Amino acid sequence: MRIRLSEITEGQGEMLRRLDDGPARDSVGLHTGDLATDELRRCLELHALGLVSVAIGWRDTCWFRLTASGRRLGRQLPA
Repeated sequence: MRIRLSEITEGQGEMLRRLDDGPARDSVGLHTGDLATDELRRCLELHALGLVSVAIGWRDTCWFRLTASGRRLGRQLPA
């Protein structure tokens, strides 16, 4: 499914920007413990759209990271 910029809410766009922590190969993403409830909700929405992946890390920590599509779309958003 291809998502258009016009389908992304302002809050989701902010989350895409926040998750973009540099080159994909070095990306760590954000730990769920570092997110407010509304940010967590936005990450789950973006995950449902295929723009964010969920990874389970050391000691069963949960991390959100941009997918290639999420990174591409996020970088098209106006500053």
